Amino acid sequence: MNLRGVLVPAVLVLAADAWVLVGVARNRAGQPDSTLELTERELRLERLGEENSGVALDLEWEGPRLWPPDAPPGWFDEAKLRELGFDPGQPSRDSLPKEAFVVLEYEARSRLVAVDAGRDPAALRRRYPDRGRHIIMRAMVNLSRRKGSHQVRGVILQDAIPQIHVPLPLNRTLAGLSSSPPGPFDPHYAVTLHFGRNYEPWVVGVRLLQQVQ
Repeated sequence: MNLRGVLVPAVLVLAADAWVLVGVARNRAGQPDSTLELTERELRLERLGEENSGVALDLEWEGPRLWPPDAPPGWFDEAKLRELGFDPGQPSRDSLPKEAFVVLEYEARSRLVAVDAGRDPAALRRRYPDRGRHIIMRAMVNLSRRKGSHQVRGVILQDAIPQIHVPLPLNRTLAGLSSSPPGPFDPHYAVTLHFGRNYEPWVVGVRLLQQVQ
């Protein structure tokens, strides 16, 4: 391999890393859009592997139900789909996902529930001004059509929301904990998140709620 063949991939990798760092810096510049402390119920612990000491958190939240029997579409109806740029008359198989901003409400029962979506995060923030209760996040949404019916509704693609990595030294607080179990349980920890200018979260604090056995 000649020198050019070595340098070009290296330069591309460095440029990509620099672009990521610029995005992180912009997201964290100035005052965060919102700050919430969530527990293990909303932030499930995931180990990154035996050879990787890193710790990641999966954001747990409830979206609009897709097709429960005889249930109305709720807030993610045909009008909301049009607002987000979808054509409800288009077959769902031909519909491509779109980026949107989703509002997650932190309810008293310690859970996050999607309550709205839009293309303008500033307009959503004016509609939901309580920064200690409502998170605005980037997400991907799409159109869903009920099989054998003309009824349509929107769906939030949960896989499009990435894991939240816990940096050193904050992840040391979670040392000794295993991955979060399924089902109801008493949370072991609480995590404070900032949501920045890009509406992306990062961890600023971790504390234990009960001692590790």
